[in-house]
Amino acid sequence: MNDLDPRLATALHARADGEVHIESLLAASVRHGVRHRRNRRLLIGGAAAATVAAILATTALLPRATHPPAPAGTPPRPSASASPAVVLPRPPMAGSERSLPAGAPVGDAFQIHLDVTDPDVLHLSYSSAAGLESLRVTRGSTSPNGYDTYQLSLGDSADLWTGDGAVAPLPEAGRKGEMKTGDGWAALRWQPIDGIWATARLEFRQADPKPAPNARGGLLEIARWVRLDRVLRCAADFRLGWAPENTRTVGCRLDWSGRTGSVGFVFGSADDGSPFYLTEITPGDVHPNASYGGVPFQSGRDGSAIEVGGRAFVIDAGSSGTPKDVLQHMLTSIQLSPGTVDPLTR
Repeated sequence: MNDLDPRLATALHARADGEVHIESLLAASVRHGVRHRRNRRLLIGGAAAATVAAILATTALLPRATHPPAPAGTPPRPSASASPAVVLPRPPMAGSERSLPAGAPVGDAFQIHLDVTDPDVLHLSYSSAAGLESLRVTRGSTSPNGYDTYQLSLGDSADLWTGDGAVAPLPEAGRKGEMKTGDGWAALRWQPIDGIWATARLEFRQADPKPAPNARGGLLEIARWVRLDRVLRCAADFRLGWAPENTRTVGCRLDWSGRTGSVGFVFGSADDGSPFYLTEITPGDVHPNASYGGVPFQSGRDGSAIEVGGRAFVIDAGSSGTPKDVLQHMLTSIQLSPGTVDPLTR
């Protein structure tokens, strides 16, 4: 969902107590998970595309927030209180953090508060950074309203619009609801919670004229699926033993498909804030062809990959222009460790 807001560039379903290392739960199916484009480009010359690995996080379902019913005669308003009629497999829930209805900040501590009750979810791609969260959803079938993918964004400001197009009021979307349409796409902006803005965007299937596109119906359908009363938290059981002094963790990314997923972290330089990325991938797909400080790794056109203690990781510069030797130094410094929400934590 980077196209919804440039700030993102700087950025199971089981009940249990305590911490759960879900890689053990997913070992049998992890190789059937989502494949990152970046990992495909990196490893295409030496192996099959990398399959994402399982993530680590704490798990427990949050108590659901309650909200007063809408006044009689008021159209249903999309909100965090949407009933989870369909509970699909998800990454583990964080049990101690506050949900957005309870006053938590958007993107606080690399948490993700955005989810959907869409009954036909095939793949979820989350992003989180301070003040902004996003979710891209791929459905298993085309909606009767003419789309099969959509994007959601949450922010603490109204500056979430994208592209040109006509704007029309949409009272059914709740307070300050507005709809924008363009050639083959439509977007909706509204406030599900005081101080929090949400944007939904869909693009209609161009190659399949049936069902007929329905911008208004599609956006309202998506908005009614939104729920904000759960908390997911990016976490990983590895740390970076070395990084430049001015490097900081600025966000996380989480991909989830069925019961497999991957976690990645976004790092930035205090000098210019440009992001670069570190993501865990499936071991066995890394074929070393170079070394740094005597540590073997695979160097590719778009990044570098390494195996550490049976785990595999890929790092790439993104738009940061970070020198290769700096990235390789960071990559070869990875150490497996107990769970952490920030791999730069010493």
